[in-house]
Amino acid sequence: MNAPTTTPISIPRIDDLPDDPSLLRGVLIQVLQVLATAQGRIETLQNQVEQLTRRLYGRSSEKWDPNQTVMEDLLIPVLEQGLAKTAEPLVTTTIQVPSHTRKVTPHGRSVFPETLRHEEILIPVPEAERLCPITGQERPVIGYEISKKLDYRKPELIVKVYKREKRGSVANAEEAGVVTAPVPDCLVPKSVMDTGLLAHVVVSKFEDHLPLYRQEKIFGRYGVALSRQTLCDNLMAAAEPLSLLGPTGIWLG
Repeated sequence: MNAPTTTPISIPRIDDLPDDPSLLRGVLIQVLQVLATAQGRIETLQNQVEQLTRRLYGRSSEKWDPNQTVMEDLLIPVLEQGLAKTAEPLVTTTIQVPSHTRKVTPHGRSVFPETLRHEEILIPVPEAERLCPITGQERPVIGYEISKKLDYRKPELIVKVYKREKRGSVANAEEAGVVTAPVPDCLVPKSVMDTGLLAHVVVSKFEDHLPLYRQEKIFGRYGVALSRQTLCDNLMAAAEPLSLLGPTGIWLG
């Protein structure tokens, strides 16, 4: 596949810029418009490349066939169109921008939401400084200097050990048999993945666009072997019960 030929963008030299502030402002606006258009084209191309990458490295049913001309059909017209637009000559115009009031956000420390778990860490005064130099008695606590810092702790995998109680019969009542506590409800019965982990995999896959092969590597760093096939099977098994959720998350069952 031949790469499209690019046309260099004409950029005015400093010596060619007008001295009139109004004309110079028009040139600057035109340059900004060209840059904004180019940025939009770049974002569009990045999205298309990501989609093609997912098709290439996703499940076997989603892989992209290199013999197909989808890359040429999708990218070349967009590139040619973007290059043609960015190569258009600059037109000097004067644009009147209405005055507006800009909202200024005051500088300062971030306010952390109260929904986050807060941990208090008490830092005592060194013991050598606790005694008052005048009275010789221990200084009383009169308050605290409080500062907040946002910290991060990597997610933790836990193993839930379900111990289902079994109860037998009293003496001389063997015919009553043995009763066992019921199996707890789970989205995918007989799966090694509990509900919380399954929800994490679903959100990571479809909301954060984290492919299963990357999630497999992440779990591997925790020493847990969860293959892509296992993750895929659990996602497929969870699809049916989750289909009862409406588009707004309302249970339709």
